[in-house]
Amino acid sequence: MDVKINIGACITLYNILNKILFDNTDPKNPVEREIPFNVRYKLQRVLAIVEKDYLFFNDERNKFIDDMGVLDEGKNLKRVPDEKIPEFKEALMKILKTQITHDFYKLKPEDLETINVKDVNTDEMNIFIMTLVDDKEFLNAVSNTPAETQVEVETV
Repeated sequence: MDVKINIGACITLYNILNKILFDNTDPKNPVEREIPFNVRYKLQRVLAIVEKDYLFFNDERNKFIDDMGVLDEGKNLKRVPDEKIPEFKEALMKILKTQITHDFYKLKPEDLETINVKDVNTDEMNIFIMTLVDDKEFLNAVSNTPAETQVEVETV
């Protein structure tokens, strides 16, 4: 199903999907979680899609650091000087707010019973549900909340 979403939400989905699919207790040796094949397929398909957005954002951020940054001689790294931070943040926000459309498979609410992850916060969970779960009751409830708490996700 086509979903209109911003790149910032795609990055959040990328992080959530990695938490769901892998146990990263030991970051050097992530272990795949046991998830039914049909659910894993949908999640991995979405992960492959949003990974491109995640990589695009990181590439763009690195370009901004190269363009605006100065070499920190002691660490041999570029850093954005304080006076350019507002410009840097504005450039990043412009990318994060960019609207794109993706074709995501939706999970059924009962599919969520097969997922056991403890470190997903409420905002992440809301983005996950609004984007990847076919739960019309939840979407109706959320659409009645104040605008500042709504996530920019639109089903096309």
